[in-house]
Amino acid sequence: MKCYKNLTYNVDIIFNRVCLSNTWVRALRKRVEAIFSEHIPKTYTTATVLLDMFLLAYTLFTLDLAKPRSAKQLASRKFFNSYNIL
Repeated sequence: MKCYKNLTYNVDIIFNRVCLSNTWVRALRKRVEAIFSEHIPKTYTTATVLLDMFLLAYTLFTLDLAKPRSAKQLASRKFFNSYNIL
């Protein structure tokens, strides 16, 4: 539960969404594995976001939506609008 907690999700929300659905999800996983005769690994897959990052950077650049920040602004770290991003 500690891994899920941030400024948006508190303990009650995490418990209701993650912990209370654990038994149901485990039973669903067993049925899906049995029907398709496939084992679902319990590790997380990583999605490639490289093209998305380049598309976002290209869009920001071509539409002139970004401006360079001064060294003083970068040093102060006050331009983050969310503590989670920082």
